[in-house]
Amino acid sequence: MVKRILIIGTGCSGLHTLLAFKQSLNSEEYKYVAYERSDVVGGLWNYSEDVGIDSYDGFPVHSAMYKQLKTNSARCTIELPFTDFYKKDEPTFTTYERFCQSLNQLADEYDLKNFIEFRHYVKHLVKFENRFKVEVINTETKETFEEFFDYVVVASGRFNVPKWPEPDHDLLKKFEGKYIHSKDFKDPALYKGKKVLCIGGSFSGLDISLLLSKNGAEKTILYCKPTALLVQLCKFKWNDSFYYIQDPITNVEKNVVTFESGKAEEFDVIIACTGYKCEFPFLSPDLHPDSKLPFFPHLYDGIVSINNPQLMFVGAVAYFLVKMMTYTQGHYVTMLLNSHFESLPTNEEMENSLTELYNKAALLRTIDDVTQFQFDYYYYLQDHCGRKCLDNRHLTILQDVVAAVMSGDDLGNFTINLPEE
Repeated sequence: MVKRILIIGTGCSGLHTLLAFKQSLNSEEYKYVAYERSDVVGGLWNYSEDVGIDSYDGFPVHSAMYKQLKTNSARCTIELPFTDFYKKDEPTFTTYERFCQSLNQLADEYDLKNFIEFRHYVKHLVKFENRFKVEVINTETKETFEEFFDYVVVASGRFNVPKWPEPDHDLLKKFEGKYIHSKDFKDPALYKGKKVLCIGGSFSGLDISLLLSKNGAEKTILYCKPTALLVQLCKFKWNDSFYYIQDPITNVEKNVVTFESGKAEEFDVIIACTGYKCEFPFLSPDLHPDSKLPFFPHLYDGIVSINNPQLMFVGAVAYFLVKMMTYTQGHYVTMLLNSHFESLPTNEEMENSLTELYNKAALLRTIDDVTQFQFDYYYYLQDHCGRKCLDNRHLTILQDVVAAVMSGDDLGNFTINLPEE
């Protein structure tokens, strides 16, 4: 009997899984389909001005895009080796519009839309005997129906459920100005003349605070913990109207935020640039993976649900080079399906491998440590799925790219290309 596979989402992760299936999956044994809630591919790379509820389908907004956003990876390190979307004279850091266009071109070039059911919103997914029961809403007709699948690949991404600042969230809710999560940040130009406090010392905090300072915000302060490695390493041109502070927040009264040092600042807006929870609201609790590391959920090889191997995840790991990773993850899933999961170790062995990974992650101290740690994972995936996407040239370039991003300079004309092998 032919087995049915569902892919949830057609952003970067879902499209690359579809491509891997089309290239390598045994079509005599498996039939697959992808459910996409909107009527276009691209996932969160599609910009929406809506906040909270999507005016298009009435469900929570999925996209976290904002105007002027650019990728923080070089285009030559995110382009798959067999595609040629980007031109060599294009800026190294591509816009979200160009990234989304590249996904659409991939879908068209490989006829992936033939395997997609658009306007299908997955509301709930549960284990039902040896299969999965999926409750689906047609976002156009609002009809609800059920489908059954033997395997499910969750490819809906992990940048959807906001993570609020801890332990400061309850205190910050007393703020009488505008307090939002970065998911609701849409256009830096709207904050011209405003005094803004950005909370969070990772990529979104650095990027949004820098954009605000360049778009005429009267004052932009980045608040982060003393352990924020990226803030310590970046070489932004800090000044009296754009700087960071690491003293704990002790009080919020009306529009004034007071820090432990006694410094008090008045703000118009507070933006929580604190990332996202690795959550999938449609999964029943018994199927939901834990997340002991913020960037690596409790899944074997970052993909397989240990207690329910028929449930797999692509794009749940928060690493650089997302295209390379999701494409090789898609082929890893294909490899498992074609081999009928014979290569999977025992549950105990899978748990031990994750414990070993957590121990290694605890020793990471520098950006170079993190980069090498991630590349070890990419190389591991390539070895297991037989698809080579990157090599040490990408590692070298990525180190140069990180240095450029951390400079805070205008990178519009910064160009770097992959050396010949």
